[in-house]
Amino acid sequence: MIEKDIDIIKREIQQAVADLRLDLTSLTVLTEAANDIFVVTPLIALAAGAKKVYAVSQDSPYGKFSEITQETFKIAKEMGFNTNRLEIVEKKQFSAFSKINIVTNLGHVRPLNKKILSSFKKGTVISYMCEDWEYRPSDFDLDLCQKLGLKVYGTNEEHPLVSCFKETGLIALKLIFESKISLLNARVVILSQDKFGREILNRIKLFTKNVTLVSDFNNIRENQLKNLDLIITADYKYLKIIIGSKGVVKPKTLKRLSPFVKIIQYSSHNDLADIQKAGIPVYPEIELEPIRMAQNLGDISYKAIIRLYAGGLKVGEIAFKKDFTDYRYKSLVQPMN
Repeated sequence: MIEKDIDIIKREIQQAVADLRLDLTSLTVLTEAANDIFVVTPLIALAAGAKKVYAVSQDSPYGKFSEITQETFKIAKEMGFNTNRLEIVEKKQFSAFSKINIVTNLGHVRPLNKKILSSFKKGTVISYMCEDWEYRPSDFDLDLCQKLGLKVYGTNEEHPLVSCFKETGLIALKLIFESKISLLNARVVILSQDKFGREILNRIKLFTKNVTLVSDFNNIRENQLKNLDLIITADYKYLKIIIGSKGVVKPKTLKRLSPFVKIIQYSSHNDLADIQKAGIPVYPEIELEPIRMAQNLGDISYKAIIRLYAGGLKVGEIAFKKDFTDYRYKSLVQPMN
């Protein structure tokens, strides 16, 4: 629960809005209402002066719609925001799509199916709220967006005014510490072909020199898997199994080469049953689908999520106003269609 940190979160929101010069005056935003730190997106939009903020939500394993609605309004009022500009609607009841200028591709908003996309007016901007390479086809159809005149943009998470991507390496450290494995002088392999692997490598190097980033999945050698303490799977977009009897690393082979190894699932798809059958401990002990992460920035810090979502709203503002001339934000915006 974040109630005890309301003042800290409000300060972070105000600072992000000021640093990004986020100005949503006269604009209408569609985003999500969610619990815990994910409550912040409509609050950021209110702080930036949005004319109207629609926040959709629904019952989920994380909370009831009624509870999320009550909590969001309570926090917004405690922060001193004008809640007359905020409307929280159950997702299946929302119909004001034609009024929207900026859509955020967040949990309760997605997926945006054909019917929903066709209901937006031409010129509506979809802010993907993360980097362009993280695109998931299950969220919405990019080609259809293009045909309908809906522009889609990603957010450069390494932009100096957002600067949250470096914290993705901390997610790996958090998972490792939770698994009770020490990194001191540990032998570690990271299986990753994307940017997450780079950030994880940079963080783990602070604890051990015996860490290797393996990005060529077609040529993994046995000597790379020998005498390991830890192997981290962290390839977000790889659609096939990484560790499994049908994967690029076979659990039986891994157990033979590294009898005391533990697997950390950061992202990537592994065959949990095969891993457990081989007697290899794994954390977290879940079936993780491709293009999903075990944990995210919200599990690390308030600031990281606030900066990311404020940056995503700034991307939406720039794109809707078609104001791409300011050099400060030129590298923030990532066109996706």
